Amino acid sequence: MSGFDAEILALVERAPHSELLEDLTHRAQASHLKTGYGLPLSFVGQSELDSNYPYELFIARTGRVPTRDNLHDRYNALMWLTTPRTKARLNQLQAQAIEENRESNIRGPLRDAATLWDENLAVILVSDGKEKIRGLLRSQNWRAIFLEERECWLTNETQDAGWPHWQVFVFGHALLEKLENPYKSITAHTLVLEAFERSWNAIDIALPSQLDAKLTSKIFTPLPLMGIPGWFATNDSPEFYADERVFRKPKAEG
Repeated sequence: MSGFDAEILALVERAPHSELLEDLTHRAQASHLKTGYGLPLSFVGQSELDSNYPYELFIARTGRVPTRDNLHDRYNALMWLTTPRTKARLNQLQAQAIEENRESNIRGPLRDAATLWDENLAVILVSDGKEKIRGLLRSQNWRAIFLEERECWLTNETQDAGWPHWQVFVFGHALLEKLENPYKSITAHTLVLEAFERSWNAIDIALPSQLDAKLTSKIFTPLPLMGIPGWFATNDSPEFYADERVFRKPKAEG
């Protein structure tokens, strides 16, 4: 997994639950991490979630992140520690949307988009030329993305400081969970960012500015992750990309 702190990743994946919550809380408080409403962040067991509050609103108002002993919630904690600015902004938007629509109990497009972001986002970092890959993604031109431009996904020792020209960082914690047991049709909702620094810190600085009250799912473009070179054993053959159940036909122009 690109860019994660090895020590934190090992903790999240292997530590006993009670030890995990204690260590996560210590790290969060040492780094002065906050919720969307500015409260100090801590990690607690699921039993502490007050049934009178929706999950995101509970976090925003109390500072406590209910965390079950499963990969889904462990990876959510990983992202809080890795991208605290983005997670706090997401939490703020979701909590505010819940409070504004609590009487009507309507989710609305903002909450739907924020949930997709939180659960299934992958960020594609490029050093330049972001409009090129954005255009290919919007048109769902998989042959161009994965075959004609295949070198863009591969490590380049002479350019981009040894990084691939197009590099994927998986943000969504549900997506991280799926990748533990990968299958061909795993598809991410993607955003493309242009940055010379290939790190989660660069991503965490850039992403919050794209999170506002006008957020909708139209901001995302789909990407079947197993098409990326090196992500699936048999994807070096053109026949791999002929499966239109996964690599759907390009959208018609006009």
